Amino acid sequence: MKKIALTLMLACAMLLNFALAQEPSKPMPGQNAPHSEKMQHPGDPKHHNPMMLKMKKEFIQENFVIESSKKEAFWNAYNTYERSIIDAHKAQREFRKANNIPNRMNADSLTNLSDDVILKYYENNFQTKSLISKAEEKFFNDMKNILTPQQIAQYYILEKNFQTSAVKMNHPKPMKMEAKPMKMEAKPMKATPATH
Repeated sequence: MKKIALTLMLACAMLLNFALAQEPSKPMPGQNAPHSEKMQHPGDPKHHNPMMLKMKKEFIQENFVIESSKKEAFWNAYNTYERSIIDAHKAQREFRKANNIPNRMNADSLTNLSDDVILKYYENNFQTKSLISKAEEKFFNDMKNILTPQQIAQYYILEKNFQTSAVKMNHPKPMKMEAKPMKMEAKPMKATPATH
């Protein structure tokens, strides 16, 4: 019954997520058009809308069994962790908007953007990943002071289960590969002298 409820909640979140996607705007240099940008999947740590955060928290609260004496400390650490990730992505969006940097790099970007903007895009991307990594490490260290190693493992398993379910809901069909095959030329093998 819980799995059915979770599936329904995820389906509603996916629809809401799609409906609340960023407002249409003029394409920035290097972008084809706003609708061409792929939506990030909810399992991606980069994607944190309020509905998904609420669902993830409810899922963990429902399934993560910890002593009542540890609950407050755990949820304080969890909330701090989530806030850090949200802040990192907010700073990334603000930096890119202020510097006219596209949200995604694509093939057109290489011809439409200056070298300086391309470098700023990747530098900003690495800076955001670094902030997220630091937040994840801090949360792990906070959990070590609150939970047992078994409980920490249980938390990470639950988080992965939630992300996997969310990704499956967002991508119900197998994704097609768009890579073009490389031309390969068969070269004749050199004959090796037979040894007897």
